[in-house]
Amino acid sequence: MTELPWLPFIYQYSIGGIVFAWGILLAVRKKVLVPSVRQDRVTIVQLVSGFFFFFAIHAILILISGA
Repeated sequence: MTELPWLPFIYQYSIGGIVFAWGILLAVRKKVLVPSVRQDRVTIVQLVSGFFFFFAIHAILILISGA
C-alpha cells in the first residue's frame, strides 16, 4: 500500500477527467450528443454526475482509511 494515497487519486482524476471531458466534447462535436436535445442534456448531466459521484466516494474512502 502506498504511503501517499492522494497522489494516485490526483493522478487518476486529473488525467481521467481530461480524457473524460475530451470524450464528452468529442461526442458533442460529432453530434452524437446534442446539448439542445433534452434527453442528450440529461445524458451529459448523468455522465458528469457519475464521474463526480465516484470522485467523492473515492475521496471519502481515502479519508476514512486514515490517510
